[in-house]
Amino acid sequence: MYRSTTATLPDGTKAVVHSDSLIWEKAILRGNGGLANLGATVIEQLRGAGACVAVQHEDLGVIVTPHRGGATEITARVLCTDPTCLTAAETHEQELFWVQHPDTPAARAWATRRAVAGEWQLQAERESIAHYYPGPAVPLHVREGQ
Repeated sequence: MYRSTTATLPDGTKAVVHSDSLIWEKAILRGNGGLANLGATVIEQLRGAGACVAVQHEDLGVIVTPHRGGATEITARVLCTDPTCLTAAETHEQELFWVQHPDTPAARAWATRRAVAGEWQLQAERESIAHYYPGPAVPLHVREGQ
């Protein structure tokens, strides 16, 4: 199920965590290609739900959570600083102010860990570049000695 969660990063930056997750029972998991297929399905769902640059072009964080009885949950997340996404997430949270999604604290903690690791800064630079040069991200290679 797709969801967006607002987060304030340690440096005060307002951000959004786009997330999607699926839970498959053991038999379904085994019959449908295992964890790799479940992970690919969740990533595809998240990319299908969001049109922002981060969702479409960033490496997604994938979290695997085993459940009792053999079921497995996979959650894909991406950290986004797009103002449009932030406004939409804030509006959604205000409309549902009486019910916080159970994943909200985990999504915010994940965002903090990503920010502390400095990964969101690279993403923000890519979002800025993609604004002016839309299209798939191309990895940059630096020759040795430069």
